[in-house]
Amino acid sequence: MDIQHFGGLVPAEKQIEAGGLKWNYLEWNPAGTPNILLVHGITSNARTWWQLGPDLAQSGARVIAVDMPGHGSSDDSPSGVAFPATAAQLAGLVTALGFDRTGYRLCGHSWGGAVSLTLAANHPAGLEKVALLDPALHLHTRWAGESSARYQSEVEAPKKTWEEYLSWSKENYPAWLASDHYWKAGAMVAYRPATVRDFFVHNSGQNIVPLLGKVEAPLLLIISDEKVGGVLSQEDQKGALAALLPGKGQAVRYEGIGHNLQREDYRRLAQDLKPFLLDA
Repeated sequence: MDIQHFGGLVPAEKQIEAGGLKWNYLEWNPAGTPNILLVHGITSNARTWWQLGPDLAQSGARVIAVDMPGHGSSDDSPSGVAFPATAAQLAGLVTALGFDRTGYRLCGHSWGGAVSLTLAANHPAGLEKVALLDPALHLHTRWAGESSARYQSEVEAPKKTWEEYLSWSKENYPAWLASDHYWKAGAMVAYRPATVRDFFVHNSGQNIVPLLGKVEAPLLLIISDEKVGGVLSQEDQKGALAALLPGKGQAVRYEGIGHNLQREDYRRLAQDLKPFLLDA
């Protein structure tokens, strides 16, 4: 594994059993404060945070990035991947890490954003702040059906090699940095297509935008541009803005930046995200 792809600070890789499964996670700066938990989206893993994790840790925080169920080296979920089930499992991880007592800040992208919102609304113990990066808050039935069929075909086919996924990533995302391609290729090799298929099947038609109004902790919603791949429709964006609690929730829209905002414009993201997660 090439050290140049670690963003200047190599994390420790650890495992813990919680919420009915074994979680694999990366940890930077274990003696730091505040505690920050990073939650990735589908077909990624903890190493998608190769820039943000070290960046936050070098600013003093203790940072944990988790492999979600069916991704990286974490277990498959024994209870499915509907948002409430995964949020309950993640709440078990929060408890096992002691964050329900010591406090923590939460940041989730895409699927991880939807699960983070469900966690924040239904299992708020210890939660100090939550940031949602283009979260998949409304899985429209047609989109979910088309996507589940596509991943079902992957279930039935052998995985490509790391080198093939690396070439695919470079071809499809030419503006990404070399380390983004490097870690994405590894994540593609490791994720289980059945989990991603089930993500769309189990959450088809779900609209959790209203949960934004249940979060009492300070909340930052970062919305990608739906014209270039952002997952929230204009209608859902309007609903999200209306649902945010006054004085608690805030939203920022990134014009011209698509769904993979941490890879497409990390500098812009860090300018908004780091002060929110790090400040008291």
